[in-house]
Amino acid sequence: MHILIITAHPSPLGHTHRLANAYKESAEKAGHTVEVIDLYTSEYQLPFLTYTSTNVDTNDYPDLPVRAWHQSRVSNADEVVIVHPMWWGVMPAILKNWCDNVLTRGFGFTVENGKYKGLLSPRRARVIVTSGAPAWLYWILLMPLRTIWNQLTLGFCGFKFASFTLFGSMSDKSEEEFAKDLEQVRALIS
Repeated sequence: MHILIITAHPSPLGHTHRLANAYKESAEKAGHTVEVIDLYTSEYQLPFLTYTSTNVDTNDYPDLPVRAWHQSRVSNADEVVIVHPMWWGVMPAILKNWCDNVLTRGFGFTVENGKYKGLLSPRRARVIVTSGAPAWLYWILLMPLRTIWNQLTLGFCGFKFASFTLFGSMSDKSEEEFAKDLEQVRALIS
């Protein structure tokens, strides 16, 4: 299986990247190939989605080689894993921009006879989220983030949603506590 991991945190030293690396190492140990794209350091930075004229059809996306590169990475993957922090109750803007630019009509979904159809099945998707607040608080208040990923973004594009994992209280965790989070991420492979 080929796994694509997308990370969206500006600090390479934080928990987000360590969790992504734990998933990568566990997957490689299990015999999978893994590619990691750090949206903050990738040489393939996506510009914010814009159109050149007010008359442009919003389903006619500007032709960008960098978009095609990202879409080819998704096309080549059997599983896409997205690892990001929770900022203001949602994903970082750079990750939202990735969704806007990559999961486009004609690639991520299409409309047939007025009905939407995801185009990225049978790929599997996982989302791993970190937050500064306790995890229980987000499960109570922000269950919509899981719904956004599962039904309105990845599921909408045809991905089989495999898991949504939320780690809270990241700023207060000891290394021993964080080691348990790393083990939980490694266990997702099995």
